[in-house]
This record gives sequence, C-alpha cells and structure tokens, in this order.
Amino acid sequence: MADKAYKVRIYLKPKQIAMANRIIGCARWVYNHFLEWHQELYKAEGRYLGFPESCRMLTIIKASPATKWLGEADNSLRHLDRAFTNFFEGRAEYPQFKSRREPQQTYQTNFTNNNIGVKGNRLKLPKLGWVEFAEDTRRGMVLRSPGPGSATGSTTYSPEGSRL
Repeated sequence: MADKAYKVRIYLKPKQIAMANRIIGCARWVYNHFLEWHQELYKAEGRYLGFPESCRMLTIIKASPATKWLGEADNSLRHLDRAFTNFFEGRAEYPQFKSRREPQQTYQTNFTNNNIGVKGNRLKLPKLGWVEFAEDTRRGMVLRSPGPGSATGSTTYSPEGSRL
C-alpha cells in the first residue's frame, strides 16, 4: 500500500483543543529538555546523545511519578535527532529551542495499528478521538493547534507518511 497524506482543516471541541495543546506542550518540553541536555553534554564531554540513548533516557524520565504527564510526547526526539543530522550535514542551522509563543504549534503522529481512520467527514486521531474535518488540499502536513488567542478553534492535521 502506498503512503498517502491529506491536508484537512479539523474542528475540535473544547476538550480536544485542551488535549491537542497538552500534546503539543509535552512534545515541546521533551524537545527543549533534550536540546539543553545535548548542549550540556557537548560542553562537558564533547559528544552528543544519540537517538537510541535519548529514547532510553526519556523512558526513565517518564517512569517518574512527577513526569507521568510526558506520556503525551511522541516524535519530539526523532525531530531533534533529524535537526542535529541536518545541522551536521550542513543542510540547516543549529537546532533552536521551541517556544509556546510561536504562531504555529505543530504535532506529528504515526499510523500504528489503525489508530487513524476516516468515516465521511470525520477523522479518527490518536488521543483526540473522532473530529470533524473539511478537506483542504492533498499534501503532507502536521497538526496545528490553535494558540491561546485563536478565535476560530480550528486546527490542521496531517498524518505525515500515514497510510489512509
């Protein structure tokens, strides 16, 4: 089956908006935390954490009751690893910290065990459940949650590399 991605505008209910913001905030925290860790490790030992080592450390961090909320983080470490790879290969600048004040907050999910589905004008998303959507264009995308000042409450979703 070929990989497909569709760009759609989704309309979230208040609980789903809160969950999307929680997921995005969690992903941002993991990305920033490990970026800082990478910087400190490089200053101290002259090396960077690899992706597998970062994943093991995140698993240990998630086991703590104080950071149980990190269960919402998905692809942050993969994105950070890709950012460092692009930097070392000269395709990008050094990775920057992510801010909640950025106008475009993003989140990416993976298609696993049919966790993404489409029925009519409804889209099933991991952790968000069924959401209504209006089809926009057919391209690869990401989930964009409305910021605190968003009046519409609409969001854009993309199962980047998903099979629908």
